[in-house]
Amino acid sequence: VDIIPLLSSTSGMKRRSKPSESNVKKTYTAAEAAYAFADIVACRSGVSQIEQLIRSGDFGSAASLLGKPPFSSFKQNALVLVNSKLLTPEDIKAIGTEKRFGVGADVLLMLGGLADATERSDKSGALDYATKAKSSLDEIIAIGRGAGL
Repeated sequence: VDIIPLLSSTSGMKRRSKPSESNVKKTYTAAEAAYAFADIVACRSGVSQIEQLIRSGDFGSAASLLGKPPFSSFKQNALVLVNSKLLTPEDIKAIGTEKRFGVGADVLLMLGGLADATERSDKSGALDYATKAKSSLDEIIAIGRGAGL
């Protein structure tokens, strides 16, 4: 019987890798944060517009809008806001990040549910998700306004 030696390290030591773009936390300027915040405010007003389209039964237009900014760019805008140094640590926790659940994750979930319900032409489900998305976006907007944005 041949014995094949174990090729990986058994010491439990992790190999360090060079920092790359994906694991380096970027900080953003106040201007970038203001732009991201304006896009989040536009997302909130856009949800109201989508809600009107759903009420009128125009699911195709609503679904089309949900695939475009400011809806498709919400995640990036929330990350810019959280990493901008304009918010307090409590505000950052409230909005959350990819690793920490917060109101930002609520928005992502509600926008996803809204898109799904819209694609299925589920009027009551879509309106429910729209209401919840607006509420979560209102919380983020209140945090941003409290930070002077």
